[in-house]
Amino acid sequence: MAHPPSQSPLSAAGPIEPSADDLPAGVSLVDWALERNTLQNPRLRTLLGLHRMVEGVFDSNYAVLHCSPERLAEIAERMAEVTDIIRGRLVELLESPSLLPALESALERSRGALELLERYDLTPLDRLRQARELGPPLRRQLCITIGKVHAFLQNTLAEVLASDPRSHHDADYLLSRRFPRDIEESEWLYSSVSQLEESLSTLGDHWFAILHELANRLRKAEHLPTGQLWRDTSTFCDLLVNEVTPRLEQIRGLRAIRFQELDLLEGYARDVPARARLIQILYETAREIEERGSEVEGRGAEVVRGETRRVLGRRLARLITEIANQYRDLVSFVEIWLRSIENRRALMLTKSPGEGSYSPGPKTGGSSIV
Repeated sequence: MAHPPSQSPLSAAGPIEPSADDLPAGVSLVDWALERNTLQNPRLRTLLGLHRMVEGVFDSNYAVLHCSPERLAEIAERMAEVTDIIRGRLVELLESPSLLPALESALERSRGALELLERYDLTPLDRLRQARELGPPLRRQLCITIGKVHAFLQNTLAEVLASDPRSHHDADYLLSRRFPRDIEESEWLYSSVSQLEESLSTLGDHWFAILHELANRLRKAEHLPTGQLWRDTSTFCDLLVNEVTPRLEQIRGLRAIRFQELDLLEGYARDVPARARLIQILYETAREIEERGSEVEGRGAEVVRGETRRVLGRRLARLITEIANQYRDLVSFVEIWLRSIENRRALMLTKSPGEGSYSPGPKTGGSSIV
């Protein structure tokens, strides 16, 4: 009787081994046994060991940017150890060819990814450590490097395991045992960004027309616009400060967020509420000047009032245009970001031949691949 992936029988006696039918033509069980013991199992052990080492310092990017100097030194030292193992043992194991075409293809992709990782992440981090840099540049580079090394190890391990003949028997067990926390954190990030997108969608895009109309009136009008147009704009600013910004603040502390995403997110979390508050403050200031100035008579007073309206109006118009553009950029960024998170979630899951997709869950019992 066939079992679904989540209920596949596990051998308590030892590792699940493939049959001759699981191997490609021309590769015997003896050939695979030799490659498994000398290359594949050491390769998996090395990848898993590195993954666990990186997990020990895989804090949120926000935490790395603001941790104590002692914690920073600990993280930098751990990444130096990880780098040494990657350049020594892992490179050798990835460069060793496989008799299995699918596994060799996975290894070839990993070699290419490792070359890019070395050039753009590991080497720059080396330079900062050698210069004994302990300031913001090191923190930023650690955020970038830790995230990319973690992603590289995760993706390589997933591909190498998926190409291993043994994974055909219990792929969901192998993956769920390896990435339970990654999946949980990815789901948390996905849920949080989905809620952010829903909030932005609820706000709608009619605000663009309102903001555009107010900006135009400010550039042309002799008096500051009042009434419903300003009340709508003020309401929009309140929504940005009280609803959107708290969600941005909440998301930026999650572990699964990558450094480049954090960089953009912190920019929005900083600039959007600042501009929204400034628009309200500047408008109220302009209104107060206009109302009090009307009590003063004379040609000179009228000239001053007119010039004040024009200056403040131009600045308000510029701020309103900037926040409208930034809001549009934020909406686009969240849409693209959500798709990116969906793709990363997909890499953590697998699909058995002929089976539908599934989500990993808790397992009982176990078998060892190595």
